[in-house]
Order: sequence, then C-alpha cells, then structure tokens
Amino acid sequence: MSENKKSGLSRRDMLKAMAGGTGAVALGALPVSSVMAQDPVTITYWHGWTEQWENYVQDIVDQFHEHQDAIRVEPLVVPYSDFLVRLTAAISAGNPPDVVTFFGSNEIPGLAALGGITPYSDLGPPEDVAAFQEFLTPAAWAGGVVDGTLYATPSGFGVYDLAWNKNQFEEAGLDPEVGPNTIEELDEMAQQLTVEDDDGDLDRVGLLHLGSHASHHRAWFGNFGGQLYDAENDAITANHPGNVRALEWMMSYSERYGVDRLQRFQSGLSGERGGTQDPFIAGRLAMQLIGPWKLGDFHRFAADGFRWGLTHLPPVAGEEDSTGWGSWIWGNYQIIPSGAANPAAGYEFAKFWSGITDHNVMATVAAWKDTPTTTTGSLAALEVDRIAALFDDHPDYRSFFETMGSPRGLTTPMIPVANFYMDRLGSETDQALRLEKSAQEALDAVQTAVENEYRQF
Repeated sequence: MSENKKSGLSRRDMLKAMAGGTGAVALGALPVSSVMAQDPVTITYWHGWTEQWENYVQDIVDQFHEHQDAIRVEPLVVPYSDFLVRLTAAISAGNPPDVVTFFGSNEIPGLAALGGITPYSDLGPPEDVAAFQEFLTPAAWAGGVVDGTLYATPSGFGVYDLAWNKNQFEEAGLDPEVGPNTIEELDEMAQQLTVEDDDGDLDRVGLLHLGSHASHHRAWFGNFGGQLYDAENDAITANHPGNVRALEWMMSYSERYGVDRLQRFQSGLSGERGGTQDPFIAGRLAMQLIGPWKLGDFHRFAADGFRWGLTHLPPVAGEEDSTGWGSWIWGNYQIIPSGAANPAAGYEFAKFWSGITDHNVMATVAAWKDTPTTTTGSLAALEVDRIAALFDDHPDYRSFFETMGSPRGLTTPMIPVANFYMDRLGSETDQALRLEKSAQEALDAVQTAVENEYRQF
C-alpha cells in the first residue's frame, strides 16, 4: 500500500501543460458503444507498483481475465517519481492509457478541473454511480468525488491504528495486554518505554513524531478532532484548533527528548518497510502507528516470540466525545483519462478492481496471499470468506476496518491544490516539530499559503 509521493511536477505547471496541450483533454470520453463493439479489446493499464507488488497487480489482472473474455489488460509499470509528468504528457498528446491507478487521490481534483479525467457518469448507466455510493464507505466515496461528480473508484485502502510491543511493555513493568486508553496514558507509557544508551543518546523511543511519516501527523490531527477542509463552506482549515492542539502535543515530545537527540535517533532507523530492520519489528520503537500491511510484515520478518497489541488512537482524557479514534485514511484510486482509446473497457476493469462487480476480488486486493495487505473501500469485504477467515489468525485486522468508518478519520481535501496543500502542511509541521516555529505559526503559514494558491483556481 503506497501513499502519494511528490511527482516532480508542480500543480500549476501540470495544469499549464495540460491547458497548452493538443486539446485531447477537452474531448471527454468516446461513446461507450463504439468502444465495446470490438471484441476482444486490449487496454493499457498504468500503475506504480514494483518488485513483488507487480505480481499482486498481475493476480488482479488474471482474475479479471477469468471473470470475462471481452477485455484483455496489459499492465505497465510507470515509476511513481514521474508518474504525473508522463500521464499529463500522454493526455495532452491524445494517447493516454485506458486506465490508471493513483496512489492516493491528491492528483484527481486538478486533473478533473482541466477535464483530464472522464467522469464515471459518462462511462456507465446512471444507476452505477448510485450503486457505488451505496457500496463504498463515506471516506472511500469522498476520495473519488470532485464537486459532486464521481471521477474515480478505489481498490485498497490504508488507515492507521496504534501498535505496541508487548515484550517491551513487560520489560517496562506495563501490562502487555492493555494499550493506552487516553493520550495522557500514552504519554506516560512512551516515557517509561524510552531507553537511553550509556552516552545519553536514545536507544529506543516510546513513540516518535519528529521524522515520522507526514501521514502519521495528519492521523493525530484527526484524533484531536481536527479538520483540513470544510467542504460545506469550501474553506481551507489548516489552522483548525484541533490541528493546532495536536501539533502542540506532538511538539511536546521534541521538547521532552530534545530535537538533536531525536534527529540522531531517527537518522539511524531503516525505512518504513525495512523488513527485519523495520524500526518497530527491530525493537527501536515501542509504539508506532501502523497500517494493515504491517500485520503481514510481522509474520514475515519478526523474530520468534515477537508480540504486539493494537488499538485505535486514544482520546484526551474526559474528551471522548470530541477527540480520539481519528486516523488518516487514503486509498489507491482508478481513473479513466480523457482521450483514452478504450474508456468503456477501462471502466469495466476499474469497476472490477473496486470489488463491486465481484466481492471476492477484494480478498486479493486486501488480503493478498491470505495475509493482511490493506483494507478496502467497502465494508462488504467483511462478508468475503477469505477475508473473514483471516480474522482467526489476525484478529487485529478487524480493527482497521472499524477505523475506516471513524467519523474523525481525515482524508485528502478534494480540491485542485491538494498536492500543494499536503506538501506545505508536511513542511511546516516538520519545522514545528524541530521547534523552529510554534504550532500556531506553522499552521497559520499553511493556511495563508494554501488559501492564496486556491484563489488562483
């Protein structure tokens, strides 16, 4: 499961490139009947998965081929570092792929604003859109909708819950079977679990904010009742009081342990999917926000005897109704680029990916090789036998599906400056965590910058 990464092309440059193209963007979808008249149709599918995950994609393609014989899919790996650049160029030149998977929904509003994506309402009967809205969770539906129009449907989804190392809890004199019930308990546990070496450097950290993934920070924003965008009033809310409060709380860890010590500690950690060297699996972090794919990593890479617990993000004590159980929720979305040669066939493949055509495909999407991989955009997955069977061996897996339905889960604002917003939010949050700005100053700076950028649209 991957979240959106920087594309190497700014939002404004991307829009300028599309606007200055050949005009293919404005053509919209070809008539469905003219596309499906040819049998079979071969479509080109762009995605950014590499290594073992190419096999994951191929498994989905093979299932689609078994499901029907009118459409053949040719997957093509496009490095995600320049994915948007290449897609934009292809759309502008009038020769885009037939279907595309985005890692996250950041790119969708900008492409939709320029007519670079064919609306789903142009690809299938009207009842399809209504069926998707009923089938998907609110968060999954929202990630594909711009200004009330459905442009994309999801496959796998990522959410975060809080994991703890039971062995390290025991070592610290904590009950290994009970995680933190409140933010205050979390702070106390993190302090007890943090270990220094003989030189006074940090050898193990109870919970790390500085240097952690930006999506972890956004998860905590949601957990403190924060908000990124007010869709009803079309308003940026970067400096929402809940966001400020969450950032101040994260900054308290920088104040407690020291920015220099935390940076030295973080620089020695492996990447988030580091196998046996993963910071949580290797015992360098006693608690960490994790997604469902980590459960599979634990079984593949952790040493014998490794034990963990999992819980939803805890509330502030006494504020259970206004904080707690937030998360960052994002998904992989399929779109049909405008000007595609076979939009109707691409649409059929995108529908299949979502699981609405055949619920069983969600077992491959979310539980590839019968190991937790992601959640899905629909809770109908809980009724799929292969997914339900995983709960026996992976009881924690159900927690992520519960989090998918949390009203405090934050998602990408579906506005044309979403990428700019997320980049600026990450940059300013990092400055605050390095104690270079106050939380209010950092988030006010985001508010001003994003409002100015948004006004240009």
